[in-house]
Amino acid sequence: MWTPLAVAIVAALSPPHEPARYTPGGHHATRPPGAIFNDEVGEDIVGLRTPYRRVVQVFGPPAVRRWPCVLYRQVGERRRYWRFCFDAERRMESAAGNVKA
Repeated sequence: MWTPLAVAIVAALSPPHEPARYTPGGHHATRPPGAIFNDEVGEDIVGLRTPYRRVVQVFGPPAVRRWPCVLYRQVGERRRYWRFCFDAERRMESAAGNVKA
């Protein structure tokens, strides 16, 4: 049986656990600046509490920044956006598609 001290030592010496990274469902060779294809956004983008930095890494800079939310144009939808909102730690707390700007 493990003692609390042994558990603490093993935890301290173990490599840090990296949270799961969001990967888009679809892939498109070209993307207009500030835009997202609908098949690229999945439910786990919020569930994983995706960091703002990862969103920009995957999709590029947003079309509109209204912190704590950012907007990305929906490709093929006129005047419709994906809205991603972030908490104080810059982690996603909500996402909504088909939003009017």
